[in-house]
Amino acid sequence: YVAFWWTFQPGRPLLMLAPLPLFAFGIGGLFTLMTSMTADVCDLDELETGTRSEGTFAAIYWWMVKFGFAIAGLMSGLILKIVGFDQDIAVQSPEALAGLRLAYILVPMTGTIIAMLVSPELGAAYLGTQGDIWDAQKDMGLALAGALAAMSLNAMLTRGKSAAGP
Repeated sequence: YVAFWWTFQPGRPLLMLAPLPLFAFGIGGLFTLMTSMTADVCDLDELETGTRSEGTFAAIYWWMVKFGFAIAGLMSGLILKIVGFDQDIAVQSPEALAGLRLAYILVPMTGTIIAMLVSPELGAAYLGTQGDIWDAQKDMGLALAGALAAMSLNAMLTRGKSAAGP
């Protein structure tokens, strides 16, 4: 996020694309890890209750994702107002640009720090649920292997067939 301070330049908009690969790996890893963790939570719940509740966990998970997107949308308007962004002018003031840069850096970092301070033990507790701290990485590796196997099988089965159909 800090790289956006230097790459957020209105006169050179393509420069803002430079840190996006790192950002994309982080977000992609987050969603991959979260779905892997949800599967583990479902398995743990089955061990404790004897019932499968994937639908309930999936509904809660995606409701929280959508709720987060709604809060982000609400906060974006508030942040634009606080930093002095003026939609009616073509070039923003240096103060507004500095405020946007700070918000883009500080808001996600603050959320991460709060999460780490509120419940630092929950990360270790989750990793200890199966006795294997590398379980999530193994799950992601197996998911990658399965995806590669499925794509390879699909390529072999469809080789030489026209995509246009009969």
